[in-house]
Amino acid sequence: MNMTSLLIINELSRTMERVLLSLTRAFTRVQNPNIRKIIIELVRSV
Repeated sequence: MNMTSLLIINELSRTMERVLLSLTRAFTRVQNPNIRKIIIELVRSV
C-alpha cells in the first residue's frame, strides 16, 4: 500500500471514530441498558 491510500484510510477511520462518538453520545440518552450494551459492543468491535 502506498502512502496516499494509508492516509486516506487514516482519515476514514478518524471520521468513523467521530461518527461513532456522536452516535454513542446520542445513545447515552437512551434509557434502555440493553440497547446501550449492544451499541457499546458494536463500537468496540470496529
